[in-house]
Amino acid sequence: MTLDYEGSTVAVGLLAPDYAGEGYDLCLTHAQRLTPAHGWRLFRHVELQDEP
Repeated sequence: MTLDYEGSTVAVGLLAPDYAGEGYDLCLTHAQRLTPAHGWRLFRHVELQDEP
């Protein structure tokens, strides 16, 4: 998950392969349940689901 405070946007996607420094790792459950703060937009890069 990454946050863009200026644009009031939350982006959720797959885990980065290397440390990116500005993002937060979320477990699948929390990534799926995440809702943005009032007035913020949520952008999902991919549909998150359990791997087989």
